[in-house]
Amino acid sequence: MWARSQTPMLVIHLAYKKPPKDKKPRRKPLDENLTEEEREAELKRRALEDEEYMYRLEYNPTPEKCLAFMQGSIEMIVNSTNAVTDLESDLMKSLMGDKKPNFPIDQEFPWCKDAMAKIQSMFDENIKEPLAILEKYKQYEYLLNVNKNELIDSLFHNKERAAEEGGSEKATLEEIGEQIQKYHQAAEEIENLTNNHIDTPMFRVVATKIKDTLANQALKIRDKLIDAVQKWCFDTVNHIDNTFREMQKQIQTQPTNEKELVFIREFIQVSKEVTQVELGELLKAANKHYDLLDTYSVVYKTDDIENAFF
Repeated sequence: MWARSQTPMLVIHLAYKKPPKDKKPRRKPLDENLTEEEREAELKRRALEDEEYMYRLEYNPTPEKCLAFMQGSIEMIVNSTNAVTDLESDLMKSLMGDKKPNFPIDQEFPWCKDAMAKIQSMFDENIKEPLAILEKYKQYEYLLNVNKNELIDSLFHNKERAAEEGGSEKATLEEIGEQIQKYHQAAEEIENLTNNHIDTPMFRVVATKIKDTLANQALKIRDKLIDAVQKWCFDTVNHIDNTFREMQKQIQTQPTNEKELVFIREFIQVSKEVTQVELGELLKAANKHYDLLDTYSVVYKTDDIENAFF
């Protein structure tokens, strides 16, 4: 077949299949009184339920449809052979009723069975490479199922993290940087995963659209994370500025009695020994986050620059 024509017989497109259900139901947190076995069983049940809401990569047409199309050629041969009627029934329609095939055959005819088996064998051998290509892209299937808002909340507004560690709801700079790099790198890897068209002896795999879809999705997630970092930096710098202004206003307030004088003195001491130190550390953290943004050549909004530095 390949020696006769270098053009593949079938064209299949890498695509994604929408989930049968659109919106996940809201779930209650796991009951703390569950045993370890019950907890694992519930998590497994929820994971299986989540499958109904996930996008999946597949071929269009599917391998099953391709095989049915190829095997359909045998059915066409059977129908066309049976359409050739014998001369007697053709000439004597009124006496003999329905026309009769000159050489009746069906799918059980030895030649047909042998041809179907050869088509199946040929298909099984040639579908291996397209399936291997599909598996490469399935490594990035998760990109279609990332909820960007949930991801942002898990990194910047995680109440469980604050409760467990007794600290901030926000993840560390390293954790956020790893997530941004993960999606940035995924986009680059997808672009170089395969050619846009991959020819095998039987199939031409078209990957152009799915490459664009997956790479763009990875970049959208990355940019959403970058926007969240920018917002945190902007809010942090504003918080520092407002705190210093409030401190300055409080310190410059003239006391009217001894009680106010004592309060201002204590306020100045706390501001110097605690508040300024905390704000200094916060400013260092903001600068490190700005360094992270510079890694990805982020273009800052003019309003944000003016509000943050002037």
